Formats: sequence, structure tokens, C-alpha cells
Amino acid sequence: MNSTVRVLLAGLGLSLVLACPAPNPAPDGGTTEECVVGTQGCACAVDNRCAKNVRGEQLVCMGGTCEAMTCVAGERGCVCRNGNECSGAGDACTNGFCIAAGCAPGSKDCSCLAGSCDVGFVCLENTVCVDATGFEGGACLANGRCHKGAKCDSATSTCVFCNPGTAGCQCTGNNGCNAGLACSTGLCLSASQLPPANPVCYSPCRDDLDVDGGQRECTTDNVVEGCLTGRTCTQGSCLAANESKPACTSDLECPFFQVCLAGGCYSNCEANADCASGMGCYRKACRSTCSVSRSAAACPSGYACTSNDGENGFCLPVGRTQSSQMGQSTLPNGGLEIPVERLELSNVQTAGSFQVLPKSTNTQDVTIRKLYHQISYADGRTERVDAPRNDAGVYIDCDPAKNECPLWWLKLAPPGAMPAQTPTVPLRLIPGCADTTRTPDAGGAMPCPVVRVENAAGVQAVRWEGELEVTTRDARTKVSLSYVERPEGQWTGSMYYFGTFSTKNLDGWITSTNKAQVGNVKNGLIQGWGQLRGGRLEGWQEFLAVLTATRTESWKFGTVNQRCKANNGNQPNIACYPYTNTIGVRPYVQDTNDTPIPSGVTELPVAFNLKIDPTLPSAFTGRIESSNSMHYPGNPALRIEFKGSPADAASCAGGTGGTDCLVYLKENASGDANKILSEIGGRYFPATGTCATGFIPNAFPWLVPGFTAGTSLDQATGTRTRTECRDNLLPFDQMAASGNGPLNQSLAGGNPVPDGQPRRRTLKFLDGALVNQSELFILFEESYPSFIPGQPATTAYGYMLLKRAPANLTADSFNGMRPPAMPPVRTTPTPPGA
Repeated sequence: MNSTVRVLLAGLGLSLVLACPAPNPAPDGGTTEECVVGTQGCACAVDNRCAKNVRGEQLVCMGGTCEAMTCVAGERGCVCRNGNECSGAGDACTNGFCIAAGCAPGSKDCSCLAGSCDVGFVCLENTVCVDATGFEGGACLANGRCHKGAKCDSATSTCVFCNPGTAGCQCTGNNGCNAGLACSTGLCLSASQLPPANPVCYSPCRDDLDVDGGQRECTTDNVVEGCLTGRTCTQGSCLAANESKPACTSDLECPFFQVCLAGGCYSNCEANADCASGMGCYRKACRSTCSVSRSAAACPSGYACTSNDGENGFCLPVGRTQSSQMGQSTLPNGGLEIPVERLELSNVQTAGSFQVLPKSTNTQDVTIRKLYHQISYADGRTERVDAPRNDAGVYIDCDPAKNECPLWWLKLAPPGAMPAQTPTVPLRLIPGCADTTRTPDAGGAMPCPVVRVENAAGVQAVRWEGELEVTTRDARTKVSLSYVERPEGQWTGSMYYFGTFSTKNLDGWITSTNKAQVGNVKNGLIQGWGQLRGGRLEGWQEFLAVLTATRTESWKFGTVNQRCKANNGNQPNIACYPYTNTIGVRPYVQDTNDTPIPSGVTELPVAFNLKIDPTLPSAFTGRIESSNSMHYPGNPALRIEFKGSPADAASCAGGTGGTDCLVYLKENASGDANKILSEIGGRYFPATGTCATGFIPNAFPWLVPGFTAGTSLDQATGTRTRTECRDNLLPFDQMAASGNGPLNQSLAGGNPVPDGQPRRRTLKFLDGALVNQSELFILFEESYPSFIPGQPATTAYGYMLLKRAPANLTADSFNGMRPPAMPPVRTTPTPPGA
């Protein structure tokens, strides 16, 4: 079932949407009035389509029923007003929704990112990302409910799919429910879930009470019937003047003598006969019966079996202490608070933290427990793991070998402790500490403990969600966690340079707009790439086999060569690459003399910091990360343009021979796209004691005895040094006072020729693709001026293969340096020996 709701595309006429009126079935207790398909409150028409309501607002198909959106038409993220109008300046009506102008795909009120959104949002009609709260897969609404087509799972506080009319789900369009259920406050509930018709009020007690000269008995259930002085029985609760009946979402929010029914707390029984089958009356409330024996069924999640005779008992909410059962509220000396309810993590932000605040005057021992995780993998698999409990509902040790440990990869670090991947971690909470989360400048008070969450990317997942439970003896709260892989982030891998790379007819292919046409190019690797683009390979995995054979030269192996010839008519010059087919090899090139396979590989590490260009969804911007790519100093700026938006599934190229999504690079991109310029400053040995403008003298120890030309002697130390003038202006900037001067001078030492001239390397992306949103393949050409005057530029060819990697990046991590169009104006240095 699609987790997103469906919406009618703008421009469809009502005649295409509506089917003939059809009566809804009436054995569910609803009315028998006809409900016109496609209209508000009625079933969606064919293809989940809906019409407009009487106010002209486009209706949305939610859980099989046409409903109006909860936000105002024309506002961001909402349906368009009058079908094509938006209120926000610059907002655009796209597929019936108002999309924010210039925002990053995947974020709130922006376009969906390949059919998905950031954690916490849901993709409506593959068009716009809206808050996922209330939708399937999102958190439950504040009232403990969900939007049409979903119901709140109390164990996880998450909305799960349901069919309207079924138990716990919304009522159908005619306020009906399936047999045995009744429609109450818009939900289909069984009799045991409905408030009593005439609710009775009780008050908690410990002993008999003296009231108005008489005595009222405190029953064995520790309640007295009715309300105490100053309170009035209102809808089953004793309320003070002007007080409203409080709402609830779980039994844990109700006094011990009540249960949560239809959003309110009620006492609903006097004896077992008042309760449904499988339930019994315990302290004026119907509860599920249970047994503490291991053979009996366990209580629902969040409940534990409490027994008075050691065997038979009732399922009570976990977290309610004996003291809180006896009183009207929890103990006054217990409690804690977490200012942050949710940590949103990603491959860009792999760590986070939250602060634990005391709500008590006593020192408390706190336990932080990993409760559950739900992982979504790249191949579509999902996995959910909950912390194990025994039959009494008590948490027990998990077994990693049985995959029982939730969030096993996550590291938790309380103050003063090393990060640990254990299921629980302890900390001591001392009263009087300062809340520095909401009040960073909290004066001189000691800050309350901060717990750090690390290694969010420690599992190979597209996204995951989880939860931590923070408990003391008398209090409990939770912190939700989420993780998502975004195209933004750091991509790391290797560059493979070839010592031999045939360029016959390569120039024509480079300038061509059809990179699948490789027939004339006499180069084996380019031929293999063309076969992938032309659909003649079994997708990306087979092309990886081509790359492996090229890099390792396994096509030359004796067994590979023998099998290749034996299965291809013993052609003398044919070459094959190993592959997992029946034969074990596939033809690479028919004649290695005519179409040589590149060889002589040199591998260097490389890393890109990339993010989606907010002005052009089909482009990535960022930089080469020099700390991981030392052959490109200065963090050179980078811009990659694709033929389509990598966030749009429609950009996936067809006909590649497999099911992979390949978004190809834009052919012959102009400007600074698909090209990197990297510059390194010049250096030279001065003929005099001074350096030219823009160069700074650097003295280095001279350790070769007997060769003293160009050196100077320090009379005080007796050591010799040699001075070299090094560029102070490149590559980082052109301001000598910027603070980058020493770094520029150090990098200039990597210039291989001491002639004073800077060296510029130009890296061009000839072709490539983003593969399955997780790998980046690029064929490149690199050139730089020859060291020999009058000779053409030196050129090298190769490919790079990168994957997304976890890294904590900031906005500055994507800012790269661009060499100046014109070099800095400097005095030409005196040539060495002049």
C-alpha cells in the first residue's frame, strides 16, 4: 500500500472523476443515504480521484475517502486556490499543489525528492512534501488520532494503514462501521472502547474519609464513589469549577481507576460481567486478563501483567508505580524533562545530542535504553527490532546473534563516559543544574548532563527511525531518532588514471551529443560504457564487472583467456571479462589490437562535498575536499550538471539493460559545469636575497655537505639554509593578509618545477551518471601545461567511482575556491641562475 495520499491532478473535468452514484453498504450501522463517489466524505473515484467541494477546493483522496486538506487552499504545501492560484510570492501551482519557490527538494513545502521526502515529511501525489504527522508512517496527531486511512499504533505512537470502517479506523463516509463496531467521535470502536452511557465518578483514597460529619468507606479498590468537596462529576471525571475534562491518548495518562476511551478517561465497570470477553474489572476499569506463566500470551506493548496471586492478573500500563496508583498524580519528588523530542540525523549530520533536565529536588539515577529501530534498505527491505521483554513486561538482555538489539550501531555518550554501543547507558542527574538547551547563557550554574548520539550512519540504510527511553525510578520520557540519506553530503572513492588510453576517434565522441554511439572509438572502456548506455549489458552490475576487469587486467588471466576463446570461435585477439553467467565470461572487445583496453592503472583517493543547487534541481554544487584529495589543493569549486533532476524518478534513463536508475551527465555542459580548475602557486630560487611581489622567502635547512652554492651560513648555529621564494597568493585566495598565506606557501612546495610559474590543472567530465542515488561514475580527461616550453599540454584519462559516505558537514563545507580568470598581477620573478 502506498504510504502517500493521492490527489486529483489539476485540470481534470468532473466528468472524468465521478462515477455513477452508488449507495454505501448499510450493515455497518451507518445511514443508508447514497454517497456520490468522488465528492467530499465519499469514496474516491477511479484512480483515487476526487472532485472539488462547494468552496471550489480540490479534494484529496485519503484512505479511500475524498476529504479537504486541513490547510488553507493557496498556502504553501496546500492545494492551489481555484485550481491554479497560490498566495505566496513566487510560489508555483504544480500538479494541484502550491510549491515554495527556490527550496531544496525533499524539504517542507518543496518538491518531492525521487518520490520521497526528508524524515518527518510525506510526499503527496509525488509532488509536495508536507508534515508526515497524521499520515501513514508519521507520528500520531496530538489527539492520538491520524488522518483518513490510518490509525494510531499506541505502541509506537505512529500512524499505520487501516481501512475506514474497521476497528480503530475512521468511520466511512456515511458514519458507518463494520459489524460489531460503532462510530464514535469519527472512529469505529467496539463496545469495550466506548465511554459508558452514564459514566460514574470516583475519587482515590488511602483510608476512610470523614465528610460532612459522616464517614465514606475507602474500598479495596482504593476509591470512594463520587467526588470530594469542591469538585463536580462531569463526564466521568471530578472537575473543579471552570475545569474541562482532560484528553488522553493512552491509559498511562489516566488515573489508576480509569482507562482511556475515545480520547477521555473513564471508569467503566463494577464487576467482571460488565467487561467484554477476555477482559476483567480491576479497580473500576475493564482490563485485559493475563497470566504470568511463560505459556500465556503476553500483554500488549506498553503493558505488563500485574498479579496479586502470583499467576493470574491484569495488563496494566508500564511506568505506573504503586505510589502513583494510590494517589491522584505521580509522586511530586520524581521526574525529568528532555527539551528536545526528536533528533534528525543524516549522512551529513551523523551525530546529535540532547540534554536531560531534573524535575526533582533529589538526585536521580537515570537509565537510557534503546527501545526499537525500523530500517529501510536500498533494495526495499525493511527491518524492525524491539527491545526484548519477559512475560511480565520487564526488559531483558538482548542477544546480538539473534538480532534482538535495537539500534545496535548507535553510540551513546553520557557526560564523562566514552561512546558505547550497549543497549543501555546510565547517568546521574543532580538537581539544580542549568538548562543550556533553551537558555544557552544560563549564568554560572553547572549545565545539566548532555547525552551525545553518534555513528548514525553505522548501518547501511536509506533511512531508519528509532527511539530512546529515558527513565528514573518514578518518571519516563522518550527521544525519537530519525536518519535519512540525502544526495547532499560527502561522496568518496577513487580516481583511476590509465598509463595507456587509446584516443583514436575519441575527440568526436567527446563533442557528440549521443554518448551511446561509440562504434568508431577505438578504446575498450569507452566501448563498454557505450554498451551500457545502449542497453547491451545486464545493467550497472555488469558494467562494474567491465570496470573491475579493466582495472585489474583480469581479462589477461589465462583461464579467462582460454574460456573466452573456446566460446567465441577461437578468435586470436578477442578479450573477455569475468562475469557471473553460465560460461563465466563475456566478450569485452573483438580485437585488442584494433580496440585496445586501457591499462597501467594509478589509483588516487578523491572526495566531493555536494549539495543540490537550489536554483537548478538538475545540478550539484560543492567542492573537491582537499583533505581527502591532496592532489587537488585549495578545495577547488565543483559543479556537476545532469540531463535531468536526480531527485525525479522520470530522469532515470531507460534502455540500460537493467532496472537501475542512471541519471546521465549533461553532454557538453557550458561554463564551469562538469569541469574543475585546480591551481597551485609557483616557486623559485632567487638570484638575489629578495623575492618578487606575491612571493615570500622560505628558508630550509641544507644538509648536503660540500655543495654550498646558493646557501647561506648561520654563524651562530653553524647550519646552512637555502631560501626559496614561494607563492603567497594561490590557490586559496588573492589576499596576502587573509591568513592563508602560510598555507599557500606550503602548498607551493608541491609545484614540481621551480620556475616561479603557477600550475593549473583542468579536469573535464567527459560522461558519467548518478547510479541508483548511491554511486557516482565519471569518465574524465585531465590536462595541464607542459613543463617543456613550446610543447602541447599533457593529457591523462581515467574514471572515478564514488559513493556517499557519512561526514559531519556544515554550510561552509560546500564552498569551493575558483582560480581567478586572470592570474594575480605580480612582478615576473628573476629566472634561476640569471
